[in-house]
Amino acid sequence: MSCSDKIAKWNLLGVQGSLLSRFLEKPIYFSSIIFGKCRFNLDSVERAIYGRFKNDLLDFVFPIGYRHNCPVIDVVDINRKELMKDDSIKPCSGSILWYYGCKNQEVAVEGKKQGVTKKLRNIGKANLSVCKRELYHDYVNLKTAVSTEKFETVKLTYSEAKNLSVEYCKLWKDVRDRVFKIWSQKPKHFEGFSICEQ
Repeated sequence: MSCSDKIAKWNLLGVQGSLLSRFLEKPIYFSSIIFGKCRFNLDSVERAIYGRFKNDLLDFVFPIGYRHNCPVIDVVDINRKELMKDDSIKPCSGSILWYYGCKNQEVAVEGKKQGVTKKLRNIGKANLSVCKRELYHDYVNLKTAVSTEKFETVKLTYSEAKNLSVEYCKLWKDVRDRVFKIWSQKPKHFEGFSICEQ
């Protein structure tokens, strides 16, 4: 799937995903998307992230709170002429991860924590804080803190916990059947883990 496919999905279901949607009264949508000064066609971007399925949704009834979101698209006036001249410049495979409340920044290289050897790759300490397993662990901790479902939640696989968000999952299935007919899905075993396995 392309980045524009994922942003298009977020413009229908929100950016929160199925797990977080269980804690929210309504979905979270972008009000705007800002590009650095670069070469792009505004009509093409609008079509890619929200306009391409407008006709497919004319008679579609969204659950309360959900909508077909159309964020404002804008460009920041930053002069990056030198970068734009050189088409050989490629993004690096590394990134620095930081978020509010993060104790330490993490460095990721090709989706893995920097410095982790192949031998240690499959242990919990090697996980990035934003990987599915760690986010699911945070979800279970939050769920445990606000409810009495600890025992049941801990036993659930990641996939089973996502499916508990019935309204979100039903909307995603309906939207996928209507406008994202060829959305690729990961094999089921990638989401079949539980936090008991750590």
